[in-house]
Amino acid sequence: MRSGIFKSNWKSWFAVAVTVLCAIGTLVPYICGRGISLDSTSTVLTVAALLSIIAYFFVPDGKNEIKRWLFPAGFGILSFLQLGSPLISLYNIITLNVWLPSISAMFLLSAVYFAGILLCALGSLFDFKRMHLFRLGAFLNVLALLAILAIDFIAVGGFEYYGKVPDGILILSLVAVSRYFSVILLYVGMLLLSTNKKPC
Repeated sequence: MRSGIFKSNWKSWFAVAVTVLCAIGTLVPYICGRGISLDSTSTVLTVAALLSIIAYFFVPDGKNEIKRWLFPAGFGILSFLQLGSPLISLYNIITLNVWLPSISAMFLLSAVYFAGILLCALGSLFDFKRMHLFRLGAFLNVLALLAILAIDFIAVGGFEYYGKVPDGILILSLVAVSRYFSVILLYVGMLLLSTNKKPC
């Protein structure tokens, strides 16, 4: 593996593995026609962004003019796609004119998640000269995604919900949750990757 500023170690391979897993998790619900994935354009762009990140590890170091833009391009696309989430939440708050704790929390967390992806994009610019931004972005995303998952889990009724829903809906729920965990693992991988030091 050629990995630019990153050493070819287990952290780099873990980052590749979880990024591949996230790409598969994005495609599976769409291919299965389960109605969980976003529209086809968003799906294609998400997979393209993840493939751009994966490609970074395998493009030879000599191709710096191409390689240096693979990570920023990937996270730039992801941040563009995520921008809609806090905007939709804010729109709902304004139109409903209700500041419910759950709606406000989801708005704040989706905004934090967007900021985290944007920080990953900015931190990976210029050959990772601002690695601290990349690390902070990955860390914020792990926290935000775990918090969103916890709020959603409590909102639907916790384990009681999963005990009462029909098998067909349960399968859909489990597919959605597994997809969600693949995104969390993606940012765990990025966070670990950010602790790598430049090779000698």
